[in-house]
Amino acid sequence: KPKKTRNASSMVDLRVEAPDIYRYEQVFTTRLKKDLDRQIEDGSINDLSFVSACDDFFQRTSFLFNNLYEVETTEKKATNEDRLVDVLLSIIVSFQTTGNKALFEIYANTLRELHESMRNFLELGYSLMLHADSLGWSNKTLKVIGSLPSETETTRHFGLLQKAKDIFSGVGFYGKCAEISGKLAESQRTTFYNIPALCDELKLQAQYYKNIIQADTIYPKR
Repeated sequence: KPKKTRNASSMVDLRVEAPDIYRYEQVFTTRLKKDLDRQIEDGSINDLSFVSACDDFFQRTSFLFNNLYEVETTEKKATNEDRLVDVLLSIIVSFQTTGNKALFEIYANTLRELHESMRNFLELGYSLMLHADSLGWSNKTLKVIGSLPSETETTRHFGLLQKAKDIFSGVGFYGKCAEISGKLAESQRTTFYNIPALCDELKLQAQYYKNIIQADTIYPKR
């Protein structure tokens, strides 16, 4: 019997609506499970903790595939935004937990594009930081993702943090600007050993703290 999942408005048949997703889901949640059940029945597998872990894997995999389908098919509009964000975050956490950096990047960027299209600037800044925090400072070349070009990991990391800082500055969220300047300053101090760039970033961080004092809105009085 074909698996079914639900998008924002109705029940759908993955076999008909999303044959590629359905085919992969069958490999993970049907064929592997049948093979496991057969080995349990003939006594080849009798470790109950292993069986329990496999059952958990099958359930989480099925849930992931359904979420992937929902993201790909649900119309990107304001009335669906909250649901799409919830599903995307679930997917991102799943790939983050399993260490799949390539797919994590793809869906972190999808979340960024959603917030950008909806002009949710504060959430956009956070999504940029989420993506940036998954990156290191290597010269490894990363693939094109959405509007992001092929570039080194360092270039992408810097670019995402700088964009997040600009967005937070635009909405007056200077506490986050100072936090990002701190991250950039630390990279200059411990990775690139660029003292002039370190000094410039620390000056910017100091200015953000001054902005906080003047605005008197970011940190509540105690």
